[in-house]
Amino acid sequence: MKRNLKSKKVKALISEYINFSKNQKPTNFFSLWKRVSGEKIANETDSVRYNNNTLFIKLKNPNIKLVVIKEERDILKKISLLNSNVTRLIFD
Repeated sequence: MKRNLKSKKVKALISEYINFSKNQKPTNFFSLWKRVSGEKIANETDSVRYNNNTLFIKLKNPNIKLVVIKEERDILKKISLLNSNVTRLIFD
């Protein structure tokens, strides 16, 4: 019996890993928030905590808070696709 060992190029392995990690669910609630809201809004976030199916998000900038509150329904839909336990958002 002959073994079939094919080595892969590093570029292919890295590409596979990146595709795999993009499809992984976030491991904590801040990374969940960052994935849904984007880098800029995540940088303006003081804290993200979870309690009783509610995600509490504290934002630094009141102008960003107003924009995010307007989009709350869409944001909650995106979050629910990644973590079905989150059923409500509260912005501090």
